Amino acid sequence: MKTQFRATLVAAVLGCLGLSLTANAGQQVQQRGQVSGPPINTPLTPWVGERGINETVDEIMARQRATPNFQTPPPYYMGPEHEIDRWWIKPNPDSPKVSQWPPAPRGAQKAERGGGGRYTPQPVGTDFLGATLPESGYLPPDSNGAVGPTQILVVVNGRIKVFDRNGSVGPLNTSTSTFFNSVRNGAGVSDPQVRYDRLSGRWFVLMITTVNQNNRIVLAVSSGPTITGMASFTFFQFQQNLPAPAGNTGQFADYCSLGIDANALYVGCNMFNGSFNTTAWVIKKSSVLGAGPIEVTAFRNLLSGGVGPFAPRGVDNDDPSSTQGYIVGVDAATFGKLMFRRINDPGGTPSISGNLSLTVPTTGYPQNQVAMGSTGALDGLDDRLFAATLHKNQLTGVQTLWTAHNIEVNSSGVASSSGNRNGSRWYEVGNLSTVPTLIQSGTLFDASATPLGYWIPSVAMSGQGHMVLGSSVAGSTRRADVQVAGRFASDLLGTIQSPTFVTATGSNYNVQSGTQRWGDYSATLVDPLDGMTMWTFQEYCNATNSWAVRVTQLIAPPPASITTLVPNAINQGQTLNITVNGTSSGGSGFFDPDPSFPNHIAALFSGSGLTVNSINFVTPTQIVLNVSASGGAATGARDLTVTNPDGQSTVKTSALTVNGGGGPIDVVPATMTVGPGLRVSGTVADLFTSNDQYVDVRKNLAAEEVGANIEVLLTTTCPTATPSALEVSLESRIQISGVKQWIRLWDYTASAWVQIDDRFIGTSDTTITVAAPGSLSRFVQAGTRTMRMKIGLREVAAETTQAWHAWLDRAIWRVTQ
Repeated sequence: MKTQFRATLVAAVLGCLGLSLTANAGQQVQQRGQVSGPPINTPLTPWVGERGINETVDEIMARQRATPNFQTPPPYYMGPEHEIDRWWIKPNPDSPKVSQWPPAPRGAQKAERGGGGRYTPQPVGTDFLGATLPESGYLPPDSNGAVGPTQILVVVNGRIKVFDRNGSVGPLNTSTSTFFNSVRNGAGVSDPQVRYDRLSGRWFVLMITTVNQNNRIVLAVSSGPTITGMASFTFFQFQQNLPAPAGNTGQFADYCSLGIDANALYVGCNMFNGSFNTTAWVIKKSSVLGAGPIEVTAFRNLLSGGVGPFAPRGVDNDDPSSTQGYIVGVDAATFGKLMFRRINDPGGTPSISGNLSLTVPTTGYPQNQVAMGSTGALDGLDDRLFAATLHKNQLTGVQTLWTAHNIEVNSSGVASSSGNRNGSRWYEVGNLSTVPTLIQSGTLFDASATPLGYWIPSVAMSGQGHMVLGSSVAGSTRRADVQVAGRFASDLLGTIQSPTFVTATGSNYNVQSGTQRWGDYSATLVDPLDGMTMWTFQEYCNATNSWAVRVTQLIAPPPASITTLVPNAINQGQTLNITVNGTSSGGSGFFDPDPSFPNHIAALFSGSGLTVNSINFVTPTQIVLNVSASGGAATGARDLTVTNPDGQSTVKTSALTVNGGGGPIDVVPATMTVGPGLRVSGTVADLFTSNDQYVDVRKNLAAEEVGANIEVLLTTTCPTATPSALEVSLESRIQISGVKQWIRLWDYTASAWVQIDDRFIGTSDTTITVAAPGSLSRFVQAGTRTMRMKIGLREVAAETTQAWHAWLDRAIWRVTQ
């Protein structure tokens, strides 16, 4: 909420908690946090409130049209901004004085990327104006937005608007007072939060009412994923001091946050009126997906002696298997420290942990941001976190928390009260289910003598592990604009690439005397369709003395460039697995999100008669296709198109050849087992695709080691149950003479190995091809079409004084249907 009001903390300040990082960047730093504060509380039975009130969008818009002068905003209203001068806050002696974590090695890529340019890893795609001051009527906007399957919902103070994904306004475009009219009890509403929850397919909009004491938290939940005139929202509310355990009576809940996961909604607020503290509420998600009643659990007074999460953020988490929820904020008592609270059983009888503290590189308050054309600096707020989200890297399976805030830094990006510039500090935190761990952090800042400042940031990571940070940007040489920056998953930890300026305004911002109101939120998120596209909602000056919120899409890197298909031919009437290999540059890669996302990787061959039955994502440079060729498929070369979930494609011309029935097909082994006492260099895949990979026997002089042997078992799936010809090709060599190599195939009819070759092998690479004898269907298991090959190497000469190596470069079956 927005007024100039300062509260004074009257509680005594207790000593700071112990910390985990050492003070100097050159020293070894332990990256784990510390558990402190009270143990996990007794589980609490949720308080039961009122049932929801359901209204269609058409009904809401009819009320808006009935409002006198509904298209004309009221005079610009600057509501109260409750602020707290945390006079008791101290620096953290254990925070390293660095701009990034881990510290940059000598001569390595730096965290700083001053000066701008178009360098962000994910380029700008769709970009449009979401809301403006004239249609809102409020300062500041509290920029917020969310993205659904087909629509984008922008919510700012005084205005809620839905768009399609191209920026065309949809059926909902009203004031926030009109929208929340049924539950706001005649009061104004402020501090909007909005989410699209892909797990439930619902939109959630949350605000606070602006009465000075015992204000309400109001919530709207959509009837489904698409907002139409006939779609509806169900409206809920609770007075902040009533949910059990009751408390904070007479106080004002300010600067709300919203986090959503599979089980609950997490709301955090700063609490004002004579004294200061922070409180969180857990809303049982299942209670608000229908008519209600709403069920809420309160966790009050999260600060003890000034220690605990300041401006607590509820954490978003779209992992459908999540079982715990989280609250996070900067520590109210100490710079250079994040403070977490963990919620157990959030969808049942929740309980909350004690403080989980994590030391980070040094932080501090930001300065008010100078902007070209503004007579007063733009509000820098304080060191609060602006949003927090858990993201899972689909390539590693590791889930981490991302969050960001603005701080004053010097020309090296290190926090400093005389730094003369604002930087956007971001964090990646892991291990939340036990003791939080700082994986990396970095700072977007400008090192120049006339620096730009980056402030009000938000950050997110895609399923590919790439990161985007959006914020406002301004300086003595630049008016208030929007920028985006980011990093590839492969970039050096703690670094961020140069920013892209999304806007280039020519308008001055002077709406107040003295400090100009700006903020208080921003949003950056991952697309719920594909897990790879990113979106950000940021404030800038779009016209003289007018703020605006920009909606910006950030496009993911394209798929990998296809290099080879193995095998690269298929027979008419055949079904087989084909490995597609590619190369990556500039973050490109194949990608497939987890099954809970609607969009997935796709592959298509040109022409007719070829069907891709399934796609197995292996790595960003490898996928496996199960492909069937019809009996009448036209022979000849076919192009392959692979399309990532976001719609970007890569094409390999003449990638696969369709042969008539009877053509030769190479079948690459699927699995390999090495006999006892052996070691393999590299992975199984390397053994059969790279040159001079080897299995290694180290002998001693014991008599039983004379005549040492190697056995390698290869198992694969035959493309046909009745091959007309079956050959085995093997490239191999040995280090010493006097070693024989044999090849055997498993006879499923006789349940015995059949030896098809036995010969001395040379000390240079040799490829041999031998044919299987007799009825070939006996070597193919009925039903599974499994084939098994065993390669053996045995010492014939008495080379008892040597260790020796055998190299196997490639082993394949060649099958003719």
